[in-house]
Amino acid sequence: MLRDAAQHDRLAATGPYAWVRHPQYDGFILIMIGFLLQWPTIPTLIMFPILVLVYARLARSEEHEVAIRYRDQWEPYAARTPTFWLSCSCSAPRGWRCTDRRGGSGSVRPRRRRRRHSLDLL
Repeated sequence: MLRDAAQHDRLAATGPYAWVRHPQYDGFILIMIGFLLQWPTIPTLIMFPILVLVYARLARSEEHEVAIRYRDQWEPYAARTPTFWLSCSCSAPRGWRCTDRRGGSGSVRPRRRRRRHSLDLL
């Protein structure tokens, strides 16, 4: 996927990149979580948040470069694909919705329920 996209000078938006913009970083974070569960030591507890921050910053800088290079392809891709987590548009629990700050899919939040007033029941 990545090699084919690079050879044809286009944005990689298929395979795992269709679900999330940084699948390799998601995998690395899952491995780090596994290390924390398997080997919870003070160094792993200290390094986990540091490494997450470093990779988040690296992802932002990569996205900036890609947005400049593939401007026409990037905007719709970024609007429909979450940065780190798998899209939850079909898998959100009942009563929850999947939205991020731009209004697209990406983070799960509880739906706001409308308050019922006594007058609504009449």
